[in-house]
Amino acid sequence: MIYIFYIFAFLICFRFMGIIHLPSTTITIVIILLGIYNYKKNLFFNKYIIYLVFFLILNYISCSYYNNQDILSSFRAGTDFYSLFLFWFFYRWKLNLRQWEKTLWWICFCFGICYIIQYIMFPTIIFGGQIRIDSEEQRIAIYGQGLASLSVIFGLNKYLIDRRKKYIIIILLGLFAVFGCGYRTMLLSLSLSIIILVLRLRISKRTLLSLSLLVIMLAVFIINVDFIQYQIENMSDRQENLNEGGLENDFRYINLLYHYTSFFKSPIELFLGSGLAFEGTDYYKYIKMLDESGMYYSDLGLIGLSWMIGIPAVLIMIIYSYQIYKKKVNKEYIYIGIYFFNIVISSITTHEFYIHLNFVVQAILFCIFTKILEKEERQLKGNKLYCIVNNNN
Repeated sequence: MIYIFYIFAFLICFRFMGIIHLPSTTITIVIILLGIYNYKKNLFFNKYIIYLVFFLILNYISCSYYNNQDILSSFRAGTDFYSLFLFWFFYRWKLNLRQWEKTLWWICFCFGICYIIQYIMFPTIIFGGQIRIDSEEQRIAIYGQGLASLSVIFGLNKYLIDRRKKYIIIILLGLFAVFGCGYRTMLLSLSLSIIILVLRLRISKRTLLSLSLLVIMLAVFIINVDFIQYQIENMSDRQENLNEGGLENDFRYINLLYHYTSFFKSPIELFLGSGLAFEGTDYYKYIKMLDESGMYYSDLGLIGLSWMIGIPAVLIMIIYSYQIYKKKVNKEYIYIGIYFFNIVISSITTHEFYIHLNFVVQAILFCIFTKILEKEERQLKGNKLYCIVNNNN
């Protein structure tokens, strides 16, 4: 139980749901030192974290040269990425897979409860994040929003394996948070991820039939819930308004057009990225002006992020996500690969992949995935040794 407390201590330091606001630069330096001190060679994710930091440093240089923002300010603007250093620190804890997944369940559960509290208490702001009112539309995305889809994928994977009812709880909490956020892309990518999860689990026809009937019953129920109807109608209205406006009035199209024709000063800046803006700099004022014009880089997901931190850094994130997704693991752990698939797909038009706190969650999943690989490697060696002994006999 003490390790669950440690995890929440780190999440709180990173403004988990906005509970507390500690200096991010100080926390990040501590995280980096903890990661370096606990660094262990020959782990699956080492090279990806190192390559990512290398390209971030090149991005700082690019930002300094093209936008006159000093390297320290660029570092302070992108401290979230260094949360991945927690992977090495977490790995040293000697927790087994059952303990790590228990911790993950509690994180998902607490997120879901906090999200419901914020939704009920609106317009009073309880937790930090993005609280939006567009006309009369209520859309809420609190810090740690990436845990919403993880709750559904993780919970469904585990429930289909062992049928424990505690996983139904985080599935429902996660679905509430996904609908409450109001992103069509997020909902569609989660639906696709669930289909792939079920197919990869290769469940029996009887179980598949039971699951299909359950989904139909659940669908009939939720479409009659006022909250769900409200969010579906809002998403439908936004899509209709987008279709009526035409491509020339689509703010994402305008955003793309501006960035690829007027934003960058050279192809090198486009490749290495213009840099994340830190509050108080002249570059920050320029980016804020674009935001006020409706041109948020986050509205273009990972493409928009590549404008800020560079194409190589974003490619590293996509590559390690793909490597996790394609890696063959036991059925009970498929949720990790499916989750990374989901956040990449949903980040076509959202910032699901890099929303605040998500790199802490990724560090936890890196640790769990590494433990899985080590467990399966030990089993493989044990099977080979067993075969050798039997052959000798």
